[in-house]
This record gives sequence, C-alpha cells and structure tokens, in this order.
Amino acid sequence: MGRKQPYHRTAALLGAQAPPTSRVRRRRRRRQSVRIPWKLVVVAVLAVALVGSFFGWLTMDDDWYVTPNRLHVAGISSAALARDIALVSELLDVHGLLLRESATAELLSERFVGLTATEVTCQRFPAECTIYVEERQPVLIWITEGQMYWIDAEGLVFPAYETRPDLPQIEGPLPDQLTFRRRLAVFQGIQALGAIGVPVDELEYNPERGLVWSDTEGRRVAFGVGEDMQPRWEMYLALVAHLEAKNIFPWTIDVRFPGGPTYSLERTW
Repeated sequence: MGRKQPYHRTAALLGAQAPPTSRVRRRRRRRQSVRIPWKLVVVAVLAVALVGSFFGWLTMDDDWYVTPNRLHVAGISSAALARDIALVSELLDVHGLLLRESATAELLSERFVGLTATEVTCQRFPAECTIYVEERQPVLIWITEGQMYWIDAEGLVFPAYETRPDLPQIEGPLPDQLTFRRRLAVFQGIQALGAIGVPVDELEYNPERGLVWSDTEGRRVAFGVGEDMQPRWEMYLALVAHLEAKNIFPWTIDVRFPGGPTYSLERTW
C-alpha cells in the first residue's frame, strides 16, 4: 500500500489570517478607549454636596422653626391665657413650610370659648407667628367646686384666668350648661339685687331656690332668679317687720313667688 500524502493547509482554505501584531494593536485600542469622565464626576459630587447642604440648612437651621420668642399673642389681658393659647396653637417648633394659619385659628376658636375672634398670621423664614384674639368681657365671677369661672353679659360661662376685684362674685353649683336662659336669668337677678343694695358678693346660687342671701341677722332669703327683684325685696322687708312685731324669728324666708311668701323657724336649707 502506498503511503498517504501529507495534506498541507493553504491560505486559501483558512482564509486570510491577521498577523499577531494586528490583534495586539486592537486590544490596546480597546483599552485606551475606556476613559473616566472626571469632569462629570466632579460636577456630580459637587451637586450632591450642594443638595445635601441645602437640605441640611432647610431642616437644621433654627430660623426655619417657630421658637417661643417668635410666637406672639396679641389682644390678650391675661399672661396665663396668652401662655395657654401659645401652647394649644401647636405652632411651637413647627417648620415654616408647614405652618397653616387658618387651621390654627379654627383650633383656637374651638378650644377657647372665651375668645370671640381669632386671627393667625405667619412668615415662613425666619419662622414667626402672631396670634390676634378678642376676648369676651366677663361681668360676673362664679365659683363652684373650687373652680372659678367668668360669665359674660349673655350668660356664657368660660374659664377665669385671674381674679377680678372689680366684678361681682357668686358661689354655688352652675346651672346646666345647656340652659342658656337660666344662666341669663341668674345674671339678671344678680344685677337687680345689686341695684337694690344687696351685696352681690354675699349671694349664693341654689339650683332649686335660685339666688340666696344671708341677711345681717343670719336669715337666709331665697329670691329666685330674673330681673323682677324689687317686689320680692319689698316682700322680704314687709315679712320680716311683720314677724318681728310678733317676736318671731325665721331662719329661712322664700320670696320667689310674690303671691305666697313662706318662712321656716328652722334652717332647712
């Protein structure tokens, strides 16, 4: 058998082969084409730093928050009431961008019955707010269960924030908060008795008998309520004179009903 002839590969069969040197050059060119855009990186870093600085200033600077010395209450007569208004307003330590004046005014109007008008104005930076209020004017002090209240000319009851020596004072259970007419009638009775000369500071209120006064002899006199006190007062004077003439000393006298005054020789109330 004859021996196989060796098979020689030719360039035509393999196709054109690039020399090794050309492949190395292409790899080098690929490596050289990967460049880091340092300018963009620097700009991005600066932008991030700037945003972080701005955010820090926006959240950390005290001027963005309402502090006690930048929260003012105007139109108020009582320092204690001004303090309570500032606390209830929920404005302290609030960020300037979160201030809502109308919501604050509505909140204060709901919480403080003794205010007739409330207005809130704020500036965002530096954060500062002023609360303008108008107070109800009390005409009477009412003390019940150790608590002191004010009552205005319309019979509205609201918390008292200070003593008022210039106002008449009464002590006893408060009439039902819902019976506006009852409260008004009590106030009218106090005014009428005061005009007659009865010391209103010595009056008490009894839910059943209305206004009660202890005269100089210790007799307790029930006048009821309402503005028609003059005939009741005259009835009290006439009854006392009549009983004294008979050497009778009553401990209680009830003149609430002009047609039928009553008295008792015992202190039943």
